[in-house]
This record gives sequence, structure tokens and C-alpha cells, in this order.
Amino acid sequence: MAFRVMTTPLVYILHSGNLFGTERMALATIAGLDEYHQKYVVAPQGYGPGSVLAAARLRGTGTLAFRNLRQLATRLLSLFARHRSVDVIATGVSQSLICMLLAAAFRVKLRHLHVVHGGTNELDSYGRKYYLARLPVKLIAVSSFVKTRLIANGLKPERVTVIQNFLSSEETARRPRRPSFVPGPAGYRELDPTAVRVVLVSRIDPNKRIDLLVDALERHDLTAFRFDVYGGGADLEHHRQRCAGQPNIRFHGFVDDVAARMAEADFFLHLCPDEPFGLVVLEAFVARLPVLVPDRGGTAELVDDGVNGHTYAASNPRELASALQRLAALPADRLDALTAAGCEAIERRFSDRAAIEQYRRAFASMG
Repeated sequence: MAFRVMTTPLVYILHSGNLFGTERMALATIAGLDEYHQKYVVAPQGYGPGSVLAAARLRGTGTLAFRNLRQLATRLLSLFARHRSVDVIATGVSQSLICMLLAAAFRVKLRHLHVVHGGTNELDSYGRKYYLARLPVKLIAVSSFVKTRLIANGLKPERVTVIQNFLSSEETARRPRRPSFVPGPAGYRELDPTAVRVVLVSRIDPNKRIDLLVDALERHDLTAFRFDVYGGGADLEHHRQRCAGQPNIRFHGFVDDVAARMAEADFFLHLCPDEPFGLVVLEAFVARLPVLVPDRGGTAELVDDGVNGHTYAASNPRELASALQRLAALPADRLDALTAAGCEAIERRFSDRAAIEQYRRAFASMG
């Protein structure tokens, strides 16, 4: 045992190599935990230059890539063999089980957090977490909505700690912002009631409910709105074809300057009623966009209706159309009040300082 390294590395294991909300939160969390001298992002390979591994390397963070669970175990083995203690954050059940087996095999002190970002597949996102119910791992839910789904699948409430997602102060500072709706010294951009620009940023998959907006466009008068949808997915071409005769909606696919495009819009719209959290809503707050989200799911926890945004009855095209029209009818000073409250929510509820401290306390509680 004398050859073991005394320092403790931090290892964040992801089940996807993409660079969506889950992966971006991993990068922000591992960056905020700056007390660690050795930090690794571990993720599947094969996602190209837009992967979380590429982003981690640009930040100077160590990376380990794997193709399958057997290779994951091989990649982690050398870390556990070299250290007396390892701190792990994982997102997949199999990942957690591998870490526990390696810790037992090499007699390593393991402090282990399992972050549940949730999803729309009940079994994969929540049901399988029950396998961790009696093991020495602390489960972290990114919203109260996620915690309720874990409890519904058999986890005891006391086993689950809620640590909400957040935006780093660095990212908040560099994101562009929409000018005020009201004239002022910082400039403003008046709302054009005949061409209200609405932005959506989402994967174009069935569970994201893009069809809800398309239904609203086909059944209700939304000609005053211009919808820009950013993101790729399995249903992208299907919706492009379905909306070929709709001049006021465009599906742009993936773009690498989505933050700038958000700041050019007037409103932000979210559609998924079962979203576990909705990091893009926080990004809309920072962009100073009035937000409209379903009254169900994790996004509903982010918005105090009428204070920092508005909600509508989830999965209801008529209610969605009515909510859009009500939002567009608000006076400029009321729209500015909504965006100011959104920015305040970022500082008060979703700052990196508070969230990172919660992660530190979660690790400390494990000894």
C-alpha cells in the first residue's frame, strides 16, 4: 500500500459524450470544485469535436474515453490502483456499480455521488436507480420533480438530496443579452406586435413535444409570431416537412452561436411537460428574455408565474396559443420586470457558488 498516491482525484463519469445540459453541468461542476488537483471527465468516445471530452480538454481537464462498460472498468482500474481515496460523481447505475467494485477490490476509500438528471424514459431515468437504494452512494436529484419520480420508483425520500442545476458566473458574464423593452441609457429594442420573435432551443425528439407548437400554429391564429427552433434530433426532418407551408416557423437545426441568436429574440418558449430541469430556461433568464414554460415538470419549478416568467397548461395547443398572445400584449415595462426577475433568480437561486457548496457538503457527509 506504500506506493499509493495520497491525493484524492475527482472523477465525473457520464453516460453520454454529447454536450447537452447534463454534460455542460458536469463541466461546470468539476470546474467549480477547484480544491482538487486531479480531475477527470470520463465519457463515451465517438462524438467528435463537439463532444464533452473535447470541451474538457480545452479547459485543461483530464479525460478518459471508453466504448463499453468493460473498457470503462479498464480505464478506471489504474486510477483506483494508484490512489488511496477517490471521489466520484456518476450518472449511470452501471458506472456506480463498477466504481464500488473497484473500490472494494483495491481497498480504496470511495466517496460517491450519483447525479440523476432524469428523462422521459421512466425505467432508464428513474426506475433503475432503485438498484442503488441500499448501497453507500448519495443520490443527487437536479430538481424536486426528479426527486418525486425517484420516490415514485421506490427510493426513500431521505436517500435523495436536491441540488439544482446552475449557470457558472463565467458563463453568465459572457452570454449576450437582449436590450431592454423600455427606452433607457443602455438602449432598447421595441417589441414589434406584428413580428414577435420567439426562440426555442431543444432536441427535436418526440418527448420534447415540438408537435404541440405545430398543432397550435395549424389550429390558431399565430401569424403575429415568428418562431425560430434551434436543435437537431430524430424528428427534425419530419417537422420541417410538416411545416413546409408555415411561413412563420423555421427549423434551423444545430447552430454553434445559439446564445447570440437567443439574444436577438423577443420571447423564449419551452414545450416539454416532463422536462427534469430545463437548463436552457436559465440561459433565457440571462439573455433577458421573457419565458413561457409548461405548468408541469422541472421547468415549472424555475418559473414563478407572473413574476419571472409565465406558464401555460401543459400539452394544450389552445392554451399555448392564448398564453403567447397574452404575453405579447403585455406593456414594455411589464416585460422588463419579468426579465429583471429572471436575472435576479439566477443570482439568488441558481448561482454556481451555492450549488458548488452543496456538492462539497454532499461529499463531506460521506466521511
